[in-house]
Amino acid sequence: MTKIKAANLTGVQLRMAVAIADGWTLVQIGEGPFNELMIRITKDRDSQWFDQYDPTIPSGEGMTIVFRDGISLIKVGIMNWRATLDYGNSSAPQFHDENPMIAAMRCYVASKLGDEVELDAEGMLQCHA
Repeated sequence: MTKIKAANLTGVQLRMAVAIADGWTLVQIGEGPFNELMIRITKDRDSQWFDQYDPTIPSGEGMTIVFRDGISLIKVGIMNWRATLDYGNSSAPQFHDENPMIAAMRCYVASKLGDEVELDAEGMLQCHA
């Protein structure tokens, strides 16, 4: 097992962490025609293919999370964004990225799953909300 800080999550690992933190269950169905993992995610009565779930784009599920959980996004400088759940507490953890949704989703994962998540040898998340 390998541990990775929430602040360093990117790509598929960040998307998996957000899905788990938001209460989705990841179900591996098998392998596709190009040996890629076929994963479905389920939550309550909803189900979708994992490759269609991307909370790191503005039109994705991430905006719902930002508004629902009150994640603050502040532009810092020309190319950077800061995300925090400070609620007036200046010592709250802050997450930075050029993409505001990536910063926000790292903040969300840390608030729900902790500062570090565990990955198995294949880079699959081993954390549970």
